[in-house]
Formats: sequence, C-alpha cells, structure tokens
Amino acid sequence: MTLTDSKPSLWALQTNDTTSVTFKFKPQTEGQKLSKSSQTYESPQKAQFSPIGQKIFGFPWVEKLEITPDTISITHQDWVELDIIKDPLLELLTEHTQALIESKRELEENPVDLSKASEPEPGTASKDNFWNQLNQFITQNINPQLAEHGGAMEAVKFEKGELFISLGGGCQGCGMATQTLNEGIEKSLKEHFPSIEKVVDLTDHSSGLNPYSA
Repeated sequence: MTLTDSKPSLWALQTNDTTSVTFKFKPQTEGQKLSKSSQTYESPQKAQFSPIGQKIFGFPWVEKLEITPDTISITHQDWVELDIIKDPLLELLTEHTQALIESKRELEENPVDLSKASEPEPGTASKDNFWNQLNQFITQNINPQLAEHGGAMEAVKFEKGELFISLGGGCQGCGMATQTLNEGIEKSLKEHFPSIEKVVDLTDHSSGLNPYSA
C-alpha cells in the first residue's frame, strides 16, 4: 500500500444491506491503492497474515472480509445494525491507514543504512546488528508486499553466505512461491545485503493452504 498523506476522509461508506457493509478508500494521491489484488478471508485464521484483517475480525460479529484495491467489504451477523458498527469500523480503518502513513514517512525520513550490513562474525556484536537490520528490512519492505496476498516471510538462520527463510500463510503451498522468491525476494535481499549469496526456502509447501509438490 502506498500511502503518503494523512488528510482526513480517507474512507467513506459506499454500500450496505442487512448483512454487509462496504467502505471505499479515498486516496489523496492519484494511483494509490489498498492492495495489488483482491483477497477474501472467511475466518481470523485465514487472515492471520493480514494486519487489517486481524483487526476487523476482532469484532465478534464479523463473518467474512473482502479486500479489493479500492474497497473493504465486511459480512456480519444479521442482528448487527449499521448504526452500531459504522463508526467503530471507520475509526479502525482510519487509525490503521494513518499508522501506515506515519510508518512510511518515518522510514523515508530515517532510512536504514543497509550498505554496512556485512556478514557478521559468530559471537560478535555485529551479528545482532546484522539480524536487526535484516529483520527490519523484511518487516518494512518484504512482508507488506506478501501480506497483500495473505503471506509472510521469516528469516530462520544465516550460514556461510546462505540465508534460510520460511514462508507462511498464503505463500505456503502457493504455486508462485518459487518464482516470487527467486525473482523478487532473493534479488532484493542480495541487493541490500551483499553478504547474502543465496536464499534457501525451508518451507514445507506440501502442507500449505494450496499445497504443491516442489
């Protein structure tokens, strides 16, 4: 999500009926989108790698969540009235969006110096610094992209130039996981961390949400 402004009215009620409500994202800059693709979550477990999904499923009356590049639609239990849920949902969406804006602005103002992230010596302070920089880069640059498709990545260990990672959520078992890793994640990590020579996927894709045989 590329959000660069914290002006008011980022969200508006679009449609509603007895069991659903849809909010429309109102970008402040042309081309801003919520995500690159549409996602549907029918339980908190399936939305575990979606930060906004986890927040919305925190309401006990939510049954289904649909996210498109421009809207968020929520299916709820029929006893819940719009007057009861409208303001809490708008407040949640606004707070979530503004937090993303502030995080992006902070990153732009205080970028992480990744050019000094060389391979750490075992048992030295530089090892902790390397992992801190690596995990921060994954959190700020890789996982937000994977989260748009319900996925996430975790760094497991680093040995002799090889970074071992694990993919979860929608990335586990995804038929595009290998391509995403080789053409996106690995290239980005190598570019920012010269000490990384190879990225090794430890994920058991046969037991993912959409299992395939690697």
